[in-house]
Amino acid sequence: MTSKISSILELARYKTNELVYCVSLSCSHPLPDLTEEEAWLTDAHPKELFSGPFKKLWPFYAKLPRVAHYDFDIIVNLLISKLLVEEFVVGSVMRSDYTGEFLYYNEEDDDWIPEKCLFDTTAAALRERTRILRLVQQWAKCD
Repeated sequence: MTSKISSILELARYKTNELVYCVSLSCSHPLPDLTEEEAWLTDAHPKELFSGPFKKLWPFYAKLPRVAHYDFDIIVNLLISKLLVEEFVVGSVMRSDYTGEFLYYNEEDDDWIPEKCLFDTTAAALRERTRILRLVQQWAKCD
């Protein structure tokens, strides 16, 4: 005997309070707070932050990248971060009005993640982490 579903959310792969895994980019050091005297740095090129209060976040002896503001943010955030496999406890589920896919909310990170970005096991998440690292290696080899 089959029962009728009362909500489309019952079709979601993961349920509330279920533990799953995700891959995330994480900076090993927290960003330092800026003083009032340093507030002007938020309006300057981000290299100024990494030449000043964020200097300890740059783990290389090499000079900072010499690229435009947004490119600098992307490249430096990637270089100073690590790819981690993290636990993700499903806080709630919703369906996207635009794509129809299920989105899962994690209260700890205050983040919504699509179903395709979550993994049942740490092994599956580690395979995704390895795949992403291979993509970055291929990108680095490009001319």
